[in-house]
Amino acid sequence: MRVTDDSGARVRCPAEVSWPAHLPKPLRKRLIAARPSPATYLRGFVITALATLVLQFGIVFLLNALPGVGGVPFFPLHTFIGAIVLGMLVMGIVWIVRAAQGQKSMIEAARLGTCGVCAYSLADLPIDADGLVTCPECTARWRLPAKDDQ
Repeated sequence: MRVTDDSGARVRCPAEVSWPAHLPKPLRKRLIAARPSPATYLRGFVITALATLVLQFGIVFLLNALPGVGGVPFFPLHTFIGAIVLGMLVMGIVWIVRAAQGQKSMIEAARLGTCGVCAYSLADLPIDADGLVTCPECTARWRLPAKDDQ
């Protein structure tokens, strides 16, 4: 996954990060959820596709059970294609929402003194001319709040 730091540069996130305990628990959960594995997306896609097929089967079953509406085919090809397309659409939306939430969570972690990409402590690091702190671990640049703002 790639994120944008406060300087606007794209930074590549490591796959596994151990988030420090001083971060609030809800923030740590959001940071962990922002980096799902490909298996998570595949599982979500399969669940969405199967739920779509079950829903369509239920609708067709109910239509066939109604008096005067017989002969609706049970699983035509467009049902499977529709389930796959819907599954891809839902998982794409989930990916976009998680990426946006992850970006916000990483910025929030940086404001609390921890690199939002690699969890390196940004305390006592020098601030450059742009007012940004560069993480020595992953080279992400973050704008920290002034000492009197904390």
